Amino acid sequence: MLGLLGGSAGLSLKSILDGEMQGVSAFQTRGRGVSPSTIPKGAIIRTVLKDVSPSELGPGALLFHEHVGANTIDPLLIEEINAAKKAGVSCLVSAKAGGRQNIANLKAISTDSAMPIVACTGYYMQSSYPKEILAQSEDQIAEDLAQEARRDRLGAFGEIGQTADSAAMTPDELKVFRAVGKAHLRTNLPIFTHNPYGTGPSVPKEAGLRQLDVFEAVGVKPERIAIGHVCCLDDPKADIMKAIAKRGAYIGFDRMADHHPPDPKGSVPGAVRDTSDELRVKMILELINAGFANRLLLADDATTQARAVSGQISQMVKDEWLTVAEGASIKATLYKAIAFGRCLTVFVPKLRAAGVNQATLQTIVHDNPLRFMAFEPKM
Repeated sequence: MLGLLGGSAGLSLKSILDGEMQGVSAFQTRGRGVSPSTIPKGAIIRTVLKDVSPSELGPGALLFHEHVGANTIDPLLIEEINAAKKAGVSCLVSAKAGGRQNIANLKAISTDSAMPIVACTGYYMQSSYPKEILAQSEDQIAEDLAQEARRDRLGAFGEIGQTADSAAMTPDELKVFRAVGKAHLRTNLPIFTHNPYGTGPSVPKEAGLRQLDVFEAVGVKPERIAIGHVCCLDDPKADIMKAIAKRGAYIGFDRMADHHPPDPKGSVPGAVRDTSDELRVKMILELINAGFANRLLLADDATTQARAVSGQISQMVKDEWLTVAEGASIKATLYKAIAFGRCLTVFVPKLRAAGVNQATLQTIVHDNPLRFMAFEPKM
């Protein structure tokens, strides 16, 4: 079974099977809601089905950076989302990293699973830009994004990215970042980024701060921005993270639970060679001790890997290599290891074991993402 998973997925599942994950129901959905005073009156979270008040999402976790993968309406996807709900997830934000998201499918998936889903728009990085972007001005791009957001009921701009192993944004990436900032000013939608941290030696530690600089230069307030993949940065004292937090932006730890194990050979150009969860916990403790628990966001950046393996397990049950009960048991463990919500089922217990109390965990997984995602719509 581990052979089916391969790489990081196999390691994550093995850690659970070996009993390293204490308290698999890691995030308990008890606790308070966000204080009304911390979110502007009239602010909403825009899901594909309807605008909701932050309080309507309940006390569970909002995961600010996932990939729902709505090209098809797959029963395995509904199964995976249902597992995430059991883990304590109350809302998924589906990032755009390629072509336009299938909003009709996302609506159907949200309806079938009863999971609120936020759809996003934006542009990922230079290599994935459509050709017309190269000829457009940043103001044209900004207006197109704002119109798309209003037409398709989108709830965020993200993930807005920079090329792997790059020392700086390309001129076109800089133009897109500025355009997204201007689109935010037209809509108030929150922004989250893709950072090239961990993709090679050319990436400066200050990359996240430079992304923040670009948005601020066009008038975006830092508290409407989440700098993504900061968990891939080797920053034991969390110096860069503290600098981002001091300016008021959110820090995205969105590749949790050894999302990709370190690859010392560097055999795949642009592949992420992540830090360890041990270092991530250390950096988060540094942030908390510095008073920045309210600037931290967790997510999984989950893709379709879990569904692919789950499909193979279903086939084993169909072929009678596994009983129905055995297949269900393996899938339950699989979803906790590598699917939506693994930051809750695998990583949050590590924070708890390191001494982070429940009130602080509730701030990180519930209060912070609601504050970040809630916005006052502009016509």
